[in-house]
Amino acid sequence: MRILFLGSGEFGLPTLKRLVEHDEVVGVVTSPDRPAGRNRAETPTPIGAWANAEGLQVFKTDNVNGPAFIQTIEALKVDAMVVIAFGQKLSEACIGIAPTINLHGSLLPRWRGAAPIHAAIMHGDELSGVSVITLAQQMDAGTILGQVSTNIGECETAGELHDRLALLGPDIVIEVLAGDFSGETQDDSAVTYAPKLSRKDAHLDLSQNAQRVARKIRGLSPWPGCHLN
Repeated sequence: MRILFLGSGEFGLPTLKRLVEHDEVVGVVTSPDRPAGRNRAETPTPIGAWANAEGLQVFKTDNVNGPAFIQTIEALKVDAMVVIAFGQKLSEACIGIAPTINLHGSLLPRWRGAAPIHAAIMHGDELSGVSVITLAQQMDAGTILGQVSTNIGECETAGELHDRLALLGPDIVIEVLAGDFSGETQDDSAVTYAPKLSRKDAHLDLSQNAQRVARKIRGLSPWPGCHLN
């Protein structure tokens, strides 16, 4: 199967590595290099860095939906597109090129949005997991094609859970790609949202009970961290 992978964050790395072993990854689309570190040096995304090292064809763009870039994707003649932690919303025109699936770090419809792993810990969820869905214009609202669940450890941080969930991705993505892309519609009555976090969310309120404070510390570790003033 000819696969186009679209991703930027580390969450997608285990799945990309498995896809390279299992299928033909004809291209990797990622965000452009950004200044990072103390010296603000131009740094590739984790996906871009690994794909370059492996000699894969890498496309760096801020606008995956531009007409010229859509023509580039069409020319690849892909059988499917896999989107994980990409950071850009795909247009209907882009999604229409080939069957397109997304790996999301929660048990949808719970925790749609940018920070599902943090939210699960901060709200005291006992279970987390990953969902493979079709892409829709409404955020994380696509048909559920597959899910894998796991218990959240009593002392587990968001960073630790992130890494465990990333490792659940490869098997379920390969399984979905081998199927007929049929699934279940999400239950709108069960939807919850996990908005994007910022450093403003890092303030700790010690007037809350100890359990809530501890969950917030774990949920915001390693980023954005927590502070008292």
